[in-house]
Amino acid sequence: MTRRLLLLLGALSLALPGSALADGMLLPGPDPAMFALPPLSATRSQEAVPGPPTEQQAELTIEERRAIQERLKVRRALAEAHQVMSFTTAGLIIAAEVIGVINLAALENGDPRYAELKPSLGIHRVLAGAAVGTYWTTGALAWAMPPAYNANLGSMPGKKKKADSGDIHAALSIAHGIGMGFMLVSGVLMANVADNKAWKPLVVGHTAVGFTTAALVIGSGIVINTL
Repeated sequence: MTRRLLLLLGALSLALPGSALADGMLLPGPDPAMFALPPLSATRSQEAVPGPPTEQQAELTIEERRAIQERLKVRRALAEAHQVMSFTTAGLIIAAEVIGVINLAALENGDPRYAELKPSLGIHRVLAGAAVGTYWTTGALAWAMPPAYNANLGSMPGKKKKADSGDIHAALSIAHGIGMGFMLVSGVLMANVADNKAWKPLVVGHTAVGFTTAALVIGSGIVINTL
């Protein structure tokens, strides 16, 4: 009876995971770490996730983020200079137009005489030339701007891009570009080519397009600040 009891106790002790009795010594059992579950994050990172890459997988590297930040700094600086030059251009156009209207009224009234009006006509041409120069400078700044970063570019294939302030600015730029071209051509024609019959319609168109172009330039200069 005692022998059977000892054999039963020995069998039970060998079955325990923590330890076993053998030759009177306490033997270590299996390492509990063998049965520990891996961290949840490690388990998920090893799982194969089907479908398109997740937002975490598509994150930019530090170098890419720095490059984008530098590009945005340059773009912002050029955009501010572009805006200042656009307002300068609009101011020069308006000043030239005001002088032109005064000159037109003087020519129609004959007071002062044309010979005495030549300095004022020269001022109009200087202002107009300065406006053309600042206008081209404004355009050069726009061309030098790095492209804007679109974080969602390509994330929605097949989806059409909605119109934004950049599209409005581009449309205004095309409109005032046409206006500047008309003013330049009509001004040259009035000064060198047009006869008395064609001169008056050119003056009316030149004046109307001048003020309209100035308004378009101001509008595009305001819109550029929202890009």
